[in-house]
Amino acid sequence: MKRNLSLAIALGTTLCIAPACSKEKKPETKTEGKSTDTASEAARPTETKTAPKGSTASASQMLAYMPASTEIVISFSMQSLTTSPLWKQFGPMALAAASSELGQIEEACGFNPIAKLKSVYLGVDTTNEKQPVLVVQGFERAELTKCISSMAEKEGKKVTVEEEGAFTFVHADAKDENINIAWAGNDTLIMVPEQDDKAYLQARLDGKDSLSANAAFTKAAGKANQAAPIWFAAAFKEGSPAAQGLGQMGSAPSGVFGSIGFTSGLELAVGVSFADEAAAKSTIEMIKPFIGMAKGQLGPNGALLDKLQLVAQGADMMMSMNLSEADLATLQALAGPMMGGLGQ
Repeated sequence: MKRNLSLAIALGTTLCIAPACSKEKKPETKTEGKSTDTASEAARPTETKTAPKGSTASASQMLAYMPASTEIVISFSMQSLTTSPLWKQFGPMALAAASSELGQIEEACGFNPIAKLKSVYLGVDTTNEKQPVLVVQGFERAELTKCISSMAEKEGKKVTVEEEGAFTFVHADAKDENINIAWAGNDTLIMVPEQDDKAYLQARLDGKDSLSANAAFTKAAGKANQAAPIWFAAAFKEGSPAAQGLGQMGSAPSGVFGSIGFTSGLELAVGVSFADEAAAKSTIEMIKPFIGMAKGQLGPNGALLDKLQLVAQGADMMMSMNLSEADLATLQALAGPMMGGLGQ
């Protein structure tokens, strides 16, 4: 289940959960209660109402579905990616690499998942890894529910799909493979694994104890370019495993933010926030020797790293790198067989 699910999300396939169980039995689909396309709008905060069909919800709408305890959010816009010039060059290779899985999904589900997916927001609390929250826009409720059962049947697996009001519960043989979905709109879903508490799902729909009220995260997210196809932000808690890992390079950061833009090339911008400007500057000085070593290992192509800019802006260490189409072609050549295999 989890391999196909991860592929579905990352590549814009679908929330297929076919490989759910180890027993090869045909799926059982059970419907309880009357299904609805939307949760009660009266109970939901105004800022979290789903965007009209055909449009993409704003970042503030999507973040309002996540709990205030969320540390890290990664946002991915499939619509922005597939309309970028860079997609024309590298998209076919990415699709070729996943052609088998994508073909199976389209055959079983009856739709092109790449064309359907609009956006994905993943929220993670590194101190509680069992409760990530995923907000996906693009897949309609009826077609996704059918897809779940079709993919399970195709692989001879068993899942039970239960519809109850604004919720879809997918039960597998192993509890840690269950998938629970709350529908914020006909094509906007909130998904949490291993969480059978309907009250928790309802709280996510209603925006209770929302990430929007987390001032530290809101500050970090406000520094990211949210118009980019991919952007991310984090505000670390005390003792956060993520902060401790990043702190190995010097001072432990309080947060990160950044974005990846796709034009004819690639635009990378990353900020790492520290307690003060001195910590940001000292971290830059620690990193510079490693960049020099990498340049030497790359030989003539080490000039690519000259495009990496490191500056301190207050307590933030800012890293930026703009790569042209020619630069990306050089990186592709350096990657050799790995990148070449994408087009096979």
